[in-house]
Amino acid sequence: MARHNYVNIVGQVCTAPRISDGGRSAMVSVNVINGVRDTFDNTDELTFDTPTIYTFEHDVIADIIASLHLYDIIEVKGKFTVLDIPKAVACPSCREKKVHRGNACYIRPDHIGILATGFGDDKNKSFAELRKRVEISNQVFLIGRLCGLPKPDINSTNIEDTKSMQYTIAVNRKEVVKEDNSESKADYIHIKSFGKIAKSDRKFLTDKSLVFIDGMIQTRSTLREEICEKCNTRFKWKDSTMIAVPYSVEYLRDFNIFEEDDDDVIESKDQTIANSKQDES
Repeated sequence: MARHNYVNIVGQVCTAPRISDGGRSAMVSVNVINGVRDTFDNTDELTFDTPTIYTFEHDVIADIIASLHLYDIIEVKGKFTVLDIPKAVACPSCREKKVHRGNACYIRPDHIGILATGFGDDKNKSFAELRKRVEISNQVFLIGRLCGLPKPDINSTNIEDTKSMQYTIAVNRKEVVKEDNSESKADYIHIKSFGKIAKSDRKFLTDKSLVFIDGMIQTRSTLREEICEKCNTRFKWKDSTMIAVPYSVEYLRDFNIFEEDDDDVIESKDQTIANSKQDES
């Protein structure tokens, strides 16, 4: 079985490296191509995501990040990391700050290799090189336990109507993450499944199920609306996060087992999910 938390991506450097803390901290973002495995009713059209690579505990890896050039093709092996952090939002009118509880999601690298370099300003040539590695450009493998009932899309009323499911899994850490002030022993990673996988997740998963996720990383940006408590200015700010989208989900432990046509049990489970959503609202 795969490690509890393993990320392997091949990507195109799309930002200049950001170095701080005397050279120990280093950050860079890369473009990755999402896989073409037909597992959640996907099309053959390529889609892209832009995960962030971040370290401030490995001098050697920080040095490698500092040496990167725009459009380099790199391979990164590491871990999907989630930190609870305060997010300060400043009002554009009066600069009053409000702090929200949020999280920072990034790939913590154990290894970075430069596969191709010297593209200059030729982004297309760099992309052609990345395109050769489409099958391995965006891979994540996770073993974790659900932290609550999975939730279907809003308009779904039963399993057959399910388009997507979302849930959070706790993935045990094998080592201390020095940058995490909470001293958490797990990364709490958001999962969103689609199509046939979502239908299966809705049928079998419970609030304590142990699962193995074979999937890809997806980055998301959301515009959130804020009203300044000082000057009443209404404004929007961009919040970003990173989730995992499964190519497949293996149910390892503590999942529902049904007979072929056990409709009563499935209906009861759907009602539990619906009640949970009503309680939250």
